[in-house]
Amino acid sequence: MKKPIIGIVPFITKGCEEIPYAGNYITCDYIKKLQDSNAEVITLSVSNGEDSISEEVLSLCDGLVIMGGNYIWPYHLKVIEYADENNIPFLGICLGMQIMSLYSSGVEDKKIADLKREVMIDHDPIINNELERGILVHDVRLTEGSIIHKLFGDKVAVNSRHEYYAPVVKSPFKATGRSEDGIIEVIEYENDDKFMIGVQWHPEAMDTMKPLFDLFIEKTKTGENK
Repeated sequence: MKKPIIGIVPFITKGCEEIPYAGNYITCDYIKKLQDSNAEVITLSVSNGEDSISEEVLSLCDGLVIMGGNYIWPYHLKVIEYADENNIPFLGICLGMQIMSLYSSGVEDKKIADLKREVMIDHDPIINNELERGILVHDVRLTEGSIIHKLFGDKVAVNSRHEYYAPVVKSPFKATGRSEDGIIEVIEYENDDKFMIGVQWHPEAMDTMKPLFDLFIEKTKTGENK
């Protein structure tokens, strides 16, 4: 059986000191997790933040991923719009989930440091090495009946690495998971017509998240969302 093609939207970075110019960047663990779930992976490259990814390129993909990153660009919203309008399974990770919020509400993400919270959770702990990227730092409570609840139950322990949060979610999405301090941690499509899901944590760095990647890839193979 032909493996589904997953297009990952990278983020633009200057990279390391040895390569001090802008480029497209994807950490290998995103690619590995998708390959482990039996998918082929392609990079949906851009030359700058004002660039766009053509529909001709997007049409090559059976599923789309927007990974974590530092900035939201217009092409991010175009990718989600394409997935929504063409019924393409979509997975948003960290920044990718925040872009789902912006797409649905028009409200930009906010700094966690400016949010008044009764419960204090460190959503951006210091990461000293690659192994620490998967350290679990807090729980997320999941909405019964949601896709994410069917995968992991009432709550799931997650890692975390973000300074900003999604303040509001509107149609066509809904929030289906929150941390104990009230921050939105999971966004899903509001009904079963399409498979579009975003998580605020970094499942690509967690061994326990294979069910999420497996389901995402399965949706691209069954044709249920095309």
